[in-house]
Amino acid sequence: MSSYEAVLPALSSAVASGAAAILLKHSTRGIKPILVNYIKAAAGSLTLGLIVLVFAWSELVSISLNDLILVAFIGLTGPFIAWFLYIKALSIGDISLVHPIVNTYSLSAMLFNFILLKSPIKIEHVAGALFVVIGIRLLAEKGKRGKFLAPMLLALAVSLIWGLNTVLFKIALARSGPLVLSFLRVFFAFIFMTPAALGQLSGVSIKLKYVGSASLAGLVSDFIGVFLWLLSLKLGEVSVAATISASSPIFSAMFSWSIFGEKISRRRALGIILTVAGICVVSAT
Repeated sequence: MSSYEAVLPALSSAVASGAAAILLKHSTRGIKPILVNYIKAAAGSLTLGLIVLVFAWSELVSISLNDLILVAFIGLTGPFIAWFLYIKALSIGDISLVHPIVNTYSLSAMLFNFILLKSPIKIEHVAGALFVVIGIRLLAEKGKRGKFLAPMLLALAVSLIWGLNTVLFKIALARSGPLVLSFLRVFFAFIFMTPAALGQLSGVSIKLKYVGSASLAGLVSDFIGVFLWLLSLKLGEVSVAATISASSPIFSAMFSWSIFGEKISRRRALGIILTVAGICVVSAT
């Protein structure tokens, strides 16, 4: 198994993650975050559902009750709650501020791995965590930290939830396939979101372009991004795939600067680089 074969799909996965952040930010300009998340989940459920129907139906109907309960919890806390918080953070904060912080979920996963599975913490993990802490401090501009506090706290909450779900997803993967689990994860989220989303629809006028961008975000993040990530894991080592995929905030910052004209100071650029570097160190060990 050559690690070089994993580079292209892992890099493409990082680009897809960056593109999804742009699409979600655009969608919040015309739709409430809960509806953006609902449309995203609907698109992801439909696409993944069709794939599972063709390629993994027998595996879907034979999944154990324990795994079904576990993935339902992941769907509630991850694609529903965490993604709503992520989209809310994007709606009130800069992409170059929010995305690097939510991307630290692998560091959160390391902590939950230690707490739940008693996995050892290495010196490289501590070094990576130090890079991340310094990077996050640099992300907020001097004198403007009050303005950035809300999106940063939301992003940190997302990082913690995604970190926990990564550990739980890993436990479920020991017994069930990634394609079926990916579908059930977003499908359960869609079900849980339906009452809240429908309650927001009364008297709301929604432009088709925002529905389109939210749907495309679901396709990019829940289908294309997941497929490329799993392909990179299949073709190469986890450390290689995880390290390259961790670069996604760099792409989202570049996209946000070029598309939305988002101003990125040298201080924030350094914060993004240090945060990404810290996650790369954690992911590679």
